[in-house]
Amino acid sequence: MKVQSIATIKRADDHLILIIKMKHLPKCHKIPPPAVQPGTDIIVFVIGLVHQVRISVHRTLIFAASPEIRARYSGISEGGTYPQYSIGVENSVFQVLWDWLYVRAVA
Repeated sequence: MKVQSIATIKRADDHLILIIKMKHLPKCHKIPPPAVQPGTDIIVFVIGLVHQVRISVHRTLIFAASPEIRARYSGISEGGTYPQYSIGVENSVFQVLWDWLYVRAVA
């Protein structure tokens, strides 16, 4: 039996919510990460429920993965300053998203 995980990001007020659903399925379906180059612009995410940390994510990667984030920052041109984004999840949950974007696999 394989485990399927589906990670989605949605906006709630001024925060992003990373939702991970795990289902025991007979077949595992892979969700490919965005096939774009990272570029140079970054967005700083503030994550953590108790101990908050800041993690930088390349703009092009997170924009390709999340239409909600792309829409939030639509008025800022490339090379501009992107305000930080807070996410109320544990660091290990955000690590799943980071691994998917950069390592291109989820452990």
